[in-house]
Amino acid sequence: MALYNWFLTNPFGVGPKSLMVVYTGHTGGGNLNLDGEPTWPTATDGTEARFVIESTDVASLWQLEAGTHVDDPINGWKRPLDYEATQNAKVWHKTAVFGAGGGAGGEFILVTMQEAVPAFVMVTSTGFRADSTNQAHRGKVVGMTTAAVGIGEVATLSDDDEVTNVGWSWSPGQNVFLNGNIVSASPPSTGFSQKVGMARNANILVLQIGPAIQL
Repeated sequence: MALYNWFLTNPFGVGPKSLMVVYTGHTGGGNLNLDGEPTWPTATDGTEARFVIESTDVASLWQLEAGTHVDDPINGWKRPLDYEATQNAKVWHKTAVFGAGGGAGGEFILVTMQEAVPAFVMVTSTGFRADSTNQAHRGKVVGMTTAAVGIGEVATLSDDDEVTNVGWSWSPGQNVFLNGNIVSASPPSTGFSQKVGMARNANILVLQIGPAIQL
């Protein structure tokens, strides 16, 4: 899988620079490592994020947050070299992992959840249950849970797979959208509209996450 090309065709609404800057390491400064990225006076509103190539088929998404976590990239925290410069207490936090090796589509997405969520809901790259009425979620919907996930736990999301739920009752060929914080055959009328898949039969949804369209 060509990870960089995959990033360019799968934007997550985390700022345009994140789609142009891809690092090959965490430590060492310069243009190739995450800690060399200037973080002052960059915002910590979730719009600043960078990709780091972890291996041939795995990459991670790191978002800039205000915080004082110690340097611990293995557990998802990286202090920039300009940490605390001009009162710049900001750190990089690994919020998602993308790669090959799981699911029918040959890819997996791992996201650390910032809230508890049930099975069969859409999730953002920032670890929240996706909601089409929340503008902060527009462009950040990355996959669906197939099991309940607790706060702080890592969710393995489906993004281009077939998902089966006996509680569904779709009509074959029906388009399915994110409507509020649920998936529905009816698109939303406010917020943003985003198709997330198409029904194969009453109980199977083929996930096909489309672009988020502002309403």
